[in-house]
Amino acid sequence: MGVELFIFLSSQQIIMPSQKTVVFVDFDGTLYQRDSLLDFLIFAVGKWRTYISFILLFPEYLFSSNKAKVKNKWMKRLLEHKSETELHQVAQKFIPLLQEKLNAEVVSRIANYESNKADIVILSASLDLWIRPFCESRGYVCMATPAVYSNQIFSGFEVERNVKGEEKLKLAKAYCDFSKCETVAFGNEKSDLFILREVNLGYWVNGNQIHLVS
Repeated sequence: MGVELFIFLSSQQIIMPSQKTVVFVDFDGTLYQRDSLLDFLIFAVGKWRTYISFILLFPEYLFSSNKAKVKNKWMKRLLEHKSETELHQVAQKFIPLLQEKLNAEVVSRIANYESNKADIVILSASLDLWIRPFCESRGYVCMATPAVYSNQIFSGFEVERNVKGEEKLKLAKAYCDFSKCETVAFGNEKSDLFILREVNLGYWVNGNQIHLVS
């Protein structure tokens, strides 16, 4: 039996796929070890401006039932008047910093799947502004929250299309029919359990510790 029929998850676990394999990966806290939104804003406008702006919004954020809406307001305040072209240039320069802070264990697991021609799909609540160029640099599929521009000027993101929780599962099922694909997912938040429990193999990531979700 040829080695190409195997996908090695670890020294103890092997899957023998008879169908296409798709690996869905959360970004912040899973593949990337930090909060990429915070890091991008610091990179784009500076640490102190980013922190002071968040402190001013913190009471609203703390008591809001819609955290994404407050994050959207935060981003619009910091990135107002910045053009789509300018932000894309900033995002390209930001990619090397993202590469430096990836979770090595998750990267290794993904590489095993890639070597067996699996699709790697990044599902992220962070904006496609920096997630998409990151994915393009590594050959991954990008499914991230869409940034919005008005007359080519940044105007926030689509809160109702925030790629989180059930929205991740919805997008994953739109990408491939779960009954016809071998599906794997990596996540690190409670909201990721929607997809982790639906795929063939769901993995909970806690730093360098990766556990199979029962």
